[in-house]
Amino acid sequence: ATADKKCEPHAAPKILFKIEGEDFYLADHAIARTVDNLRVNPRASRSFMDIENLEGYRLSGAVELIEKGPAFEKFLKEFEKKLIQISADRVIEGMKTGKRHKHFELEIPNRVIFIKIKIEEIVRIGSQGDLFSEKP
Repeated sequence: ATADKKCEPHAAPKILFKIEGEDFYLADHAIARTVDNLRVNPRASRSFMDIENLEGYRLSGAVELIEKGPAFEKFLKEFEKKLIQISADRVIEGMKTGKRHKHFELEIPNRVIFIKIKIEEIVRIGSQGDLFSEKP
């Protein structure tokens, strides 16, 4: 989730690309509203649910856009490998279960960008709605 300069929220699905220490990286289409928001307000949150434990999490922090240079080129190669692995896993799952998938795209979008989020706060929402905040 991001917000523009008027504090209007925006949330859209992203690919969780990788996690390194207190940083996590997302892959996104560079044409999206998310990128525009991050250029004017470089902060973001990511939320998810742990279904097994019935707990929710929100990770928030400062953002760095990685759109060119050596780090971008390195991530692009890693991302391509990840997409191939995802597609291979889907084909294997389909063969095992008979489940058909509509898309098996292996191409990287024409305008991809990587979003690095430095985790500054982790909020855990307990199964009874209790909030627990911590700084990494």
